[in-house]
Amino acid sequence: MSTADISSMNYWYPRIKDLGVPTPKTEIPVTKNFWTWIEILDDKDPLSEEEKQQIRDAAIIVGGYPVFMRTDLCSGKHDYDRTCFVKDERALIRQIYALVENNAMHDLIFESLAIREYIEPAFEFKAFNGLPIAPERRYFVRDGEVVCRHPYWPEDSIHFWENYRNAPEDWKSRLAEMNMQTGIEVMRLTEWSEIIARELDGEWSIDYMLGRSAGWTMIDMAEAHKSFHPECEAWSGRRR
Repeated sequence: MSTADISSMNYWYPRIKDLGVPTPKTEIPVTKNFWTWIEILDDKDPLSEEEKQQIRDAAIIVGGYPVFMRTDLCSGKHDYDRTCFVKDERALIRQIYALVENNAMHDLIFESLAIREYIEPAFEFKAFNGLPIAPERRYFVRDGEVVCRHPYWPEDSIHFWENYRNAPEDWKSRLAEMNMQTGIEVMRLTEWSEIIARELDGEWSIDYMLGRSAGWTMIDMAEAHKSFHPECEAWSGRRR
C-alpha cells in the first residue's frame, strides 16, 4: 500500500475480517494509483472494461444489489444517493465517478474501490442527501483496551439537504432514543472492540451500526486522531 495510511481499509480490513466480529461481506476488486483514479475529473475513464466487469462481479459476490460502495478511505456517505448506496447495476459505474469526485474534494489520497454487502440500517429518518440515520456508535481503543464510547450522531451533526429538508417534526426525540446505549449493547460492542484492538497497535476509532435485521455490525475504523471525538475526559485524561 503505497500511501502508507493505516486508516486505509487495505490495511485494517484484512486484519479484522476473520476475528468473528460481524462486518459486511467485502470485495476490493480494483486498486490503482490515486493520480490514475482522478483522471475521472478530466472526463477520462481510468477503468478498463475488464476492471468494470470485476466490479460488477464483486457486487454479485457480496450478495447482489443494493450494495454499499466506498474507497479504501471514505464512502462519501453524506451524499448517499449519489455515492455509496448503489441500488442496481445501471447506477454502479456512474456512482464510481461521483465517489471518486467526492473523495478528491476532501483531499483523500485513496487507492482502492471496495464493494460491500448492504446492511439495511435500522433507521428512523433520513438526512443530508438521503442518508438513513440509524443507531451508530464510535468506540475509541488504545493498546488493546476500550477507553471510551460515544453515539456517532450528536444532534448538532444532523443536517437536511435538498430533498431531505422536510425533517420529521420529532427527529430530535427519535435521535435521542437511538443514542441511548443499553447494557447488553455496551457489553457486546466492548467485547468486539477489544478483540479488534488486540490485533492493531496504537489508538483507533471503531464504528458500529445497528442493522434492521442484521443487528450490530462493525462498519468502519480509522486512526483515532483522524476521527471526530467529542470532548471526553476519559480519553484526554489518559493520553500519554
